[in-house]
Amino acid sequence: VLRCFIDPSYLRSITCPLPQNGNKVVLGELADVSTETICIKQTDGSKRVLNFDYLVLACGSTYQQPIKPVVAESSQEQRSESWQQAHNVLKTAERVIVVGGGAVGVELIGEILTKFPDKSVILADRNLTILPGFGPKSKDHAQRWMRRMNVELRLGQPISEIGSDFITLGGGEQLQADVVYKCVGVLPNTAMVKNVPEFRDDLGFRDSLIVNDHLQVGTFPNIFCIG
Repeated sequence: VLRCFIDPSYLRSITCPLPQNGNKVVLGELADVSTETICIKQTDGSKRVLNFDYLVLACGSTYQQPIKPVVAESSQEQRSESWQQAHNVLKTAERVIVVGGGAVGVELIGEILTKFPDKSVILADRNLTILPGFGPKSKDHAQRWMRRMNVELRLGQPISEIGSDFITLGGGEQLQADVVYKCVGVLPNTAMVKNVPEFRDDLGFRDSLIVNDHLQVGTFPNIFCIG
């Protein structure tokens, strides 16, 4: 999906319409979950309760827009417009800061500099190395490529503030840019179940839902969680 920053039309290649046969599509925000029902906040603001025999929670994670859609983006046209706006911002930017040296941040830098090799890019991360969890060959290859593309690596420094066009490092130094991309802080999107007593004991690292080998949640054989 990060390729949409440099080519918004790419969205059409990785998305498809929701099926309309044999099912019913309800658009909205999942507001509440119980062991027998879910509550949907619909696009007009009204709430609708749906009963279920089986439930699959596939709510993904939270991330910076437009990488992940916001509630207001309920159609493909709205998503396309968001990506076009993001592309326009990137296209006119001369100086870019990417916060986070994990897979998303490194991939985004790769997309940006492959399309716009003359842009000035800074990668900032509190870790001393990029791509935590990856093998040494992957790390070395990515770091050599970024140095060849003149990426400024600001590693091993805490970041105290992240703005839309600046970041402040822990020592007080402020770095300016035309646009800042925050590629850190991804969290499981489980807000709708955090306060449900039946699921309280099934929350794990970063409030992720713990599942068994069959992706079932807790003691509920009809409730699954994926993604």
